[in-house]
Amino acid sequence: MQLVKTSMLAAAGLTALALQANAVTNVISTDIIGDTTWTADNVYVLDRPIFVIDGATLTIEAGTVIRGEREVTTDPGALVISRGSKIMAMGTADDPIIMTDMNDDMVGGAAGSPPYNTPNNGITRQWGGLIVLGETYLATKVGEPTTPSPDPSLELQIEGLEPYGAYSRYGGGDDDDDSGEIHYVSIRYGGFVLGDANEINGLTMGAVGRGTVIDHVEVFQNKDDGFEWFGGTVNTRNLMAWMVGDDSFDWDEGFRGKGQFWLCVQGPLSSEGDLSDKGAEMDGGHGDTSQPSSCPTIYNATFIGHGRDTGRIKNTPLHFRDGTGGRYFNSMFLDFAGACMLLEGDPNDGSYQAADNAYQGYTQNAYYTHEAAGTYKLQVNNSLFWNLYTNSAVEIPSAEFGTNAVTWGASGGDEGKPHHKYPLFTSAALDNYYVTGANPAPIADLTRSATAINIGGTDYYPVEYLNPIANQAAYGTITKIGRIPENDLWFTQVSYLGAFGTRNWAGPWSTPWQLGVLDSVLTGDAGDLLVDIQANGSHAPISVSAGAVVTLDFNHVPEEYNNQNVDYIITVQLPGKNYYYYDIAAGQWKPATKISKQAKLTVAEIPASIDLDTTGLPHGTYKFYYAVDLLQNGWLDLDSTYYDRVDVVVGP
Repeated sequence: MQLVKTSMLAAAGLTALALQANAVTNVISTDIIGDTTWTADNVYVLDRPIFVIDGATLTIEAGTVIRGEREVTTDPGALVISRGSKIMAMGTADDPIIMTDMNDDMVGGAAGSPPYNTPNNGITRQWGGLIVLGETYLATKVGEPTTPSPDPSLELQIEGLEPYGAYSRYGGGDDDDDSGEIHYVSIRYGGFVLGDANEINGLTMGAVGRGTVIDHVEVFQNKDDGFEWFGGTVNTRNLMAWMVGDDSFDWDEGFRGKGQFWLCVQGPLSSEGDLSDKGAEMDGGHGDTSQPSSCPTIYNATFIGHGRDTGRIKNTPLHFRDGTGGRYFNSMFLDFAGACMLLEGDPNDGSYQAADNAYQGYTQNAYYTHEAAGTYKLQVNNSLFWNLYTNSAVEIPSAEFGTNAVTWGASGGDEGKPHHKYPLFTSAALDNYYVTGANPAPIADLTRSATAINIGGTDYYPVEYLNPIANQAAYGTITKIGRIPENDLWFTQVSYLGAFGTRNWAGPWSTPWQLGVLDSVLTGDAGDLLVDIQANGSHAPISVSAGAVVTLDFNHVPEEYNNQNVDYIITVQLPGKNYYYYDIAAGQWKPATKISKQAKLTVAEIPASIDLDTTGLPHGTYKFYYAVDLLQNGWLDLDSTYYDRVDVVVGP
């Protein structure tokens, strides 16, 4: 059994505005070689790419502000977590960690001043970004179909950091690699183009493993891609890319992670004369047959394009290339000017094949290979396309594939390659809906600015107001298709399409929320239910001798949540990844496989503290979780669990 590792921590109670007003500025100009903590009463300025190296852990407190200096040609301020090192970015919904440029004053709860307090200000490319490097398998340049080629010795140089040698390399053979945790982080106004195919993205992940936890991260007005994966298996929740200068989401080199609750909002960046490209650009690796095959699984995405009427035909929500596989379920793709999706090659004759839509079965945490031509595990199901350039009427078309192949792309390596467009993935069994703009938007509100921003002779109207909650009044059960994830407890099982149900998880921590652009009537999520767990009075990892008594203190949910019909539990992960829950009535830990109703706790039943005797425990690290399960299905199966965690190291 796998405990869900999505930490949605509540407000730590920091008076962030007051702390920032009296903050001490620390210029960071040397790499971090030992365990280090950055605190909210300081501002940290990166004057070049700063590397966390040699196995060090960088802990960043909630409410901390990190700024990057802008270098005109090389070496912009950036933060890089090298292989073997970790980041523990522990932001909260009320006190996010903010990574931004030198002048952004909309931090720490401050209203800010122009242009930073102005929506659609067009600012970008002011510093670098956040780069995390790990040790998973990467797609190799060898191996034909039917020939798996896992190569743990393969490592590559991350783009944007060519001069930095070993510390800027990624790759290995550990798909369970752990680079730390990232929660509630706002990455603003970054991205740097150092040369052709040599850019720093908002959040760059190179071979990051599934032991890493990433949730509630926004990339706001970045010059290049919002989120880019170079290989890796990391699972991510609650990601938001807002008006970035290239693709909102981009994967390559054998990425095989999972994602849920992704939001993309595209728009122009006037300071650079630039604008967003595709919702997601997805590649397999170094050539169509490279191994392992990219094959991530994404549930509950909401992608919003430039607007159907801009005429930007390349503005497609999904572009599949270079042998990629992948799956999108329960998603919404809205208001793009191009085709519903583009698929490189012709799936009917096998020419320059990228993928097909024959469902090949799902194996969680798999090392996917190309078994044979035409079995690349590409699937788009239970999703809704609205107001795209090639929409038809409200229906599920009966054709398995469309017949519209186009030679698309005058540059960028796409010359002469056939691409399939609408109506891909349209068999009735796939439950995809294609809806024209004559019908209302399938979300509560999508309002564009009345003032255009002209880029390259074309007028673009950026999103002025967005309420992303599903428009169930207009669409009824269509927005509640709710495909159930197969054989996998990591995904939250929800019965709606898109990234938002009845609550907006992007508030109040994100930049569009603070600017008043992104809003909804119902706000918050499980993040406001949990506060803190400590061991012997400390949230940081502690070490004790065998036989010592460890006191776990729980600063648990407020009493007003006692009637919210949610389940609470205290668990511990013992060495060997065995999970236990604390049986209140018996006063002891019991093995957890699928925890029945008897383990459900109300707020009143959760003890303020528990003493754990470590006598007889093997030496090792013990991970204690205090969790809340929102599934409300009668048991704690840990598939939609949010938690806080503290580690205890038991020594001799």
